[in-house]
Amino acid sequence: MRALIVLNGDCPSYEFLRELSIGRALIASDGGYRHYLNAGLNPCVVVGDMDSIDGIPPSTETITYDPEKDHTDGYLAIKAAVERGADDITLTCALSRQMDHVMENIRMMLFSPVPISILEPEMEIFTVKEGENREIPEGRRVSVVPMGESAELSLRGFKYGFDGVLMDVSGISNISERDATVKVRKGTVAIFLHHKSF
Repeated sequence: MRALIVLNGDCPSYEFLRELSIGRALIASDGGYRHYLNAGLNPCVVVGDMDSIDGIPPSTETITYDPEKDHTDGYLAIKAAVERGADDITLTCALSRQMDHVMENIRMMLFSPVPISILEPEMEIFTVKEGENREIPEGRRVSVVPMGESAELSLRGFKYGFDGVLMDVSGISNISERDATVKVRKGTVAIFLHHKSF
């Protein structure tokens, strides 16, 4: 099952949200419920401490937590999605001026038992873990950030490519060319894939 979790960050395009919803189970993380409503969509469940919303109809399932909890609403929504059988999770409305929440949204991708990506109109963020490789579309601006002290990886088909390098600093604003691939031999990296090049 593919799941879409809408968070309580900025939602720049409700049309984009409607497109993302196709073929996915719809889950709202607290205030993300408003984004669904504004897009004309109804989530199957709303998860969180409900401090950002009210007026949820009784027909909509809710999973409510005490506000003094150990995890973010986004974490709890991911937990609910996995427990319902999700094997692929997309987060959206995940970016905002609250940078601590943005960092936590990225960090959650490291520890999830299923693949998670953040997908916004201008950018996709995902991880490539040890032993994995990922093809990158041609002509995209790409940044590679080690999620830890370092990562050993290869970048092939990029303007600035290398093979088997121990990367301990971020590779910002690379450009994918033909048959671009990221292959990680050790560690984990986060990929920031911009939908437009320079």
